[in-house]
Amino acid sequence: MVDRAGTPDRDDAFWVEATPTGWVLYVHVAGVARQIPQGTSTDLEALRRGATRYLSDRTVFMLPRAAQATASLKEGAARSTLLLTLDIAQDGRVTSTRIGRGRLTQATAIDYPAAAAAIGTSSGRNGSGVGEMLTDAYQVAHALLAHRRGRGALAGYDLSTGWALDEDGRPVRLPAAESNAGYLIVAEIMIAANAAVASWCMRHDVPILFRNHRCATVEPPREQLLQDAALATGGTSSPATGAARERLITLMRPATYEPHAAGHHALALAAYTHLTSPLRRYADLVNQRILLAAVDGRPSPYTVRDLASIGTRLVVQARERREARSERFKDVDTRRSRRHLEGGDLDQLDPPTFSRVAKAAVRQGTPTRDFICEVERRCRAGVFSIADAHTLLFEHPDTDAAVTWGPVHAHIIAWLASKPANAVSLLAMRAQIAGDPPPSYLDSARGAAHRLTFTVTATAHADGASCSGPERTAPTKKAAGQQSALGLICRLLNAADQSTDLVAPEITQVPAKENGTPAADAAEAARRLNHLEQTHAVTIVTIAFDMAGPPHAPTVTCTLTARVTRTGQDHTVTRTAGSKQAAKAAAVLAFIQAAGL
Repeated sequence: MVDRAGTPDRDDAFWVEATPTGWVLYVHVAGVARQIPQGTSTDLEALRRGATRYLSDRTVFMLPRAAQATASLKEGAARSTLLLTLDIAQDGRVTSTRIGRGRLTQATAIDYPAAAAAIGTSSGRNGSGVGEMLTDAYQVAHALLAHRRGRGALAGYDLSTGWALDEDGRPVRLPAAESNAGYLIVAEIMIAANAAVASWCMRHDVPILFRNHRCATVEPPREQLLQDAALATGGTSSPATGAARERLITLMRPATYEPHAAGHHALALAAYTHLTSPLRRYADLVNQRILLAAVDGRPSPYTVRDLASIGTRLVVQARERREARSERFKDVDTRRSRRHLEGGDLDQLDPPTFSRVAKAAVRQGTPTRDFICEVERRCRAGVFSIADAHTLLFEHPDTDAAVTWGPVHAHIIAWLASKPANAVSLLAMRAQIAGDPPPSYLDSARGAAHRLTFTVTATAHADGASCSGPERTAPTKKAAGQQSALGLICRLLNAADQSTDLVAPEITQVPAKENGTPAADAAEAARRLNHLEQTHAVTIVTIAFDMAGPPHAPTVTCTLTARVTRTGQDHTVTRTAGSKQAAKAAAVLAFIQAAGL
């Protein structure tokens, strides 16, 4: 029995045995139906509550303490159960399912971290063989997960950071004690058990409360959803990751309970249900009563109309709980952010807290003087984020943001002008969050091969319309694109254009040294240039020589153009000396210095 430490309501236990072709999985579900007869006052109270609620300061259990204690699985106490037996192939397919009455006479209770630590050990606690079994269970969980992913399910875990996708394909943050292999084992085994029961009921024509899941009608192609699922559980805090999580939360509708199988979109299943938590979910208790009757050959205790009524009631309860929880969180966050805005401690806030305060400031409508000063300080200190820039530039609900938020916009635009690469990232983030096509960049080049000039125009696309930035020129395509992106942001905000054309530095002529470059300098230059080329740090574009003067006292001019791989930028230098070797060495050393190599 793997659960949170000290939990009083253990409603499932499992055991895994390896076979030559895979594994056999046994899942014992607490026999709550035997302890809570249908229609009693305890049953009606459980229906009223619908499910156990885990609040920040307390837990509101679905069942009264006495009934919960009697029905819960326990160490050292024999319990009647509903027993599920699943045959699982090595590729994670459930090949057969058997449902019957069971009796659990020996059980071991451990928490998630202990389960994770026992994997790979020889015996586990008290020499009970739990370690070997959990090692097999870990292999089963990975096989089940791989099979789900192969089927197209939205499934993912990043146990190093605690991000996972729930049954409905929505990203959730796991508590620290559950962010481990123990949680992965339990989650995959219970999903497999519930899915197997739903399939069994379809084959045997047994109406139960199926767990149906639908996606929003505006959902993107499945490939995009799978990409978002991988990003959402990647554990990073990049803008792309945040946008992917936001899209999944928006697109994945909450699942419903209905007496017919309409499929589960996120799990990519034709049928799914809830059965393994009858102490904590009323739907599971209803389904247990139906399955026990089917196993005994008795008629179902519920009509299809009864199931439809109960399902609707449970769905409404869940929606009301979500709305109440959301309002509580909003109220708490709003009050906390307002205190920060009024308290003058903005310079003490960590980046995540400041981001929440920035959103609150936008909702509030008018930035305070302290907030404007803090935005300026963070921009100057280089600790401002692209996500906060998006919030403060593009998330205003009113149309007069350019006037009200002009000072804030000016500081952020100045920050973008000092780091124009962020302008490109900000435009990409804006499009991704809005679900618009990515920005496009139209470029052209002119000039000699060793001295090209690039011209780029950045364009944003939204709702079938486009807005382009100014045409900007620079020695590299990347630099020109960054300046045009900066100008485009200024246009979108009706702000003064802070972008500019970048002119390549003039080639400087150095007079020839009377005695040329020493041989030691020439050898050092050749060695360093050879190393840079071999490590692909630079690519030589051209080396050209120009001869002048009499044969006994020549003047040789070397013009070297090379590209720095890291930046993609070309550098051209010209040096003059009394010989080709000396002129080339001088040009090489000057290039290395100019390129910062």
